[in-house]
Amino acid sequence: MSNCVVLCSGGINSTVAAVHAARERDVHLLHIDFGQVAATAQRSAVHDIAQAIGCDTIDIDLPHLTAIAKLHRHANGPSGEHLDSTNQSTPKLTVASVPLLMAELLGIGIQTAIRMGAASVIIGSSEAASETESEAGPGNGAAYLRQDYYYLFSRLVEMSVSAKNPVHLETPLIDFTRDEIVKIGSRFDTPFDLTYACKTDLGTHCGTCIDCAARHRAFNAAKLQDPAMAAAR
Repeated sequence: MSNCVVLCSGGINSTVAAVHAARERDVHLLHIDFGQVAATAQRSAVHDIAQAIGCDTIDIDLPHLTAIAKLHRHANGPSGEHLDSTNQSTPKLTVASVPLLMAELLGIGIQTAIRMGAASVIIGSSEAASETESEAGPGNGAAYLRQDYYYLFSRLVEMSVSAKNPVHLETPLIDFTRDEIVKIGSRFDTPFDLTYACKTDLGTHCGTCIDCAARHRAFNAAKLQDPAMAAAR
């Protein structure tokens, strides 16, 4: 049985992707803390999900991203400007707010796969969900969620990784809307009660942030009850 690395945030998409992959492959769930507010709650969810579906976890922290985000410019005498992070509050990072963050996360996934001897890296990104939820229309969703983004990154991987031990990037949910992903997950008995998709680090869904709202709409459209949100009420 081949093995793979699944980039997992503990949310719906990555969990459905992991459950689907675990039907035929050995799965390693990779959670990356890059300074996002919900990192602790996400990691806890990823560990619970891993235990439920019978796979292991890999935890990686990227403190340098928070340090970079705290940098600011200020005058430094006649010589011009220099960068300083003194007394800067800890920023709240998101994939959208950090340039090239998705590329870095994918790169870490590829490096992890190489070290683990895995043949593929799986990410649950959905171009269709991005377009629908942002009402941007076809081809106008978040750039880092578009199919061509992953195609270009895959080409970069091909150029960078030995042909003797290739690592493939898979995006199995790229064409599915969020409610379609929920339906797929339901068919595979995905443990939705263990998933976490909230902007806060409360450990239970707040029910009011944009991620909770998107989750609520998806389950409603799929005509299914969301066990995680029900437990949070």
